[in-house]
Amino acid sequence: MYHRFNENKYPSTNIKMDIFEEHINIIKNSDFSFHNPNNFDEQFNKPKQKKEILITIDDAFESFYTEAWPYLKENKIPFILFVSTEPVGKRGYMTWEQIKEVEGNEFANIGHHSHTHEYLIDVSNEEFILDIETANKIFLRELGYIPNLFSYPFGEYSKFMKDYISKNRKNSYSKTQTLQISKLNFLRSKKIYLILIAILMREMFGTNQKQILLIIL
Repeated sequence: MYHRFNENKYPSTNIKMDIFEEHINIIKNSDFSFHNPNNFDEQFNKPKQKKEILITIDDAFESFYTEAWPYLKENKIPFILFVSTEPVGKRGYMTWEQIKEVEGNEFANIGHHSHTHEYLIDVSNEEFILDIETANKIFLRELGYIPNLFSYPFGEYSKFMKDYISKNRKNSYSKTQTLQISKLNFLRSKKIYLILIAILMREMFGTNQKQILLIIL
């Protein structure tokens, strides 16, 4: 799960492009394949012959479009871009024209990320429904459809929220449940987990990557 790219003033949600590219290379060299979210329905319950990773990007920040999108497009790496409809077009966010450009590629998929991206678990059930229905109308107006794949803002949800999304999305219970898990799948492999920790620590503290791996092990 990624958010911002090369926006160093937001360290908690940012990743530098050279580190992101290193993540992708680690995946490619670790016998993983990239799961195409357009095949989510037909492939979800089938046994996998090869380990797969699903790349997700949240919030549709402008830095994704200017920094990461050219790289993903050139390499045709599948991903889901989860969009909250309220901030689209505002400063620091992608426009609908940019989102449509991304969505026009067969390896890219647009996901539903609510309207406001507020802490929806803290609002009333009626306010939650209004938020989702507002986003639905905007998606229909701008894209011509409502995305089937849904990701909860901040990963938080109540039983009511889960039940509502499940009821109002085709096969959404498995999808919403899986998408929360999929954001952890990137770190499931011990090998990748350790290497990514090493990259992160190297980026933060400048320590040699091999030395960090020895410390962790």
